[in-house]
Amino acid sequence: MVRGAKVRRLPAMDEMQRWWEQCHNTPDSYYISDYGGPSLWERMRISKILDRGAPVLEIGVGGGRDIRHLHERGLEVHVVDIIPTAFERIKGCFERVWLESELELLPDSYFGLAISHLVTQHIDNRTLTRQVSHVLRALRPEGVFAMQFADGLPPVTKEHYYESLGAKQVGDVLRTPQMMKELVRQCGGRIAWISKPEPYPDNDKQWFHVHIRRGRKRWWNALFPDRRP
Repeated sequence: MVRGAKVRRLPAMDEMQRWWEQCHNTPDSYYISDYGGPSLWERMRISKILDRGAPVLEIGVGGGRDIRHLHERGLEVHVVDIIPTAFERIKGCFERVWLESELELLPDSYFGLAISHLVTQHIDNRTLTRQVSHVLRALRPEGVFAMQFADGLPPVTKEHYYESLGAKQVGDVLRTPQMMKELVRQCGGRIAWISKPEPYPDNDKQWFHVHIRRGRKRWWNALFPDRRP
């Protein structure tokens, strides 16, 4: 069981942190999604690996529903989010929390499963690459990073890929499966399974679920190219 100090509060917030702070403080905010539980686990094909007592890492609090369901199922729940305010939604439902800026503090080879749903379309490639690299480091060798990501309809092209502040705020950072495959490979991972595309609620998008595992290239090389373990 991993234990540690309380989450430290950052001295200043950047624009995305201020945005999410505002969303969490706005009742019924459209951008605070609250998916989770058995129906999501089935779609992400992780129901059979949610073993009671096992440590699981959730990326993004959202409304907190998935975290509460995982806790009720008896898992040891750890959570990452961009702002401390988010953790107030899940009091009593986690073992430990980390800020996104503290990903380097995640324990090595500890989690059998990590989950990310409705997160990737709010973050740019640099942030996502850092996140995936650290999550792979924190996974056990046989672990799975179950992730959802969004693409456009028609699929987005590299020439029309946007990660502006506005795109990140409204969840319009779109990636094709090939783009995601390349990003994961750069992190030292591989996509072991990908779902068929599902219509996105906005109708001009589609989403995918993937299982990311450690690849032949070790996560260490992706994080520390100039250092050896």
